[in-house]
Amino acid sequence: MLLELNQLIVKAGHQLLIKDISWPAYKRILAELGDNRSSCIGYSQGMLEIMAPLPEHEVAKVIIGDLVKVLL
Repeated sequence: MLLELNQLIVKAGHQLLIKDISWPAYKRILAELGDNRSSCIGYSQGMLEIMAPLPEHEVAKVIIGDLVKVLL
């Protein structure tokens, strides 16, 4: 059975862990999700983590990003 990425639903504030993922599979997943994704993707030693941050985390991220831009 082949799993499509659009079948995955991760609620805000939760994470999904998938084990036994190869590096090439991880790279394909990143390419399929693209750069404008709302989730955070991590990979370590065959373990893939997909996190959906809470909306308040996104606000803080934008504020910190703007602050860094001003300082640079």
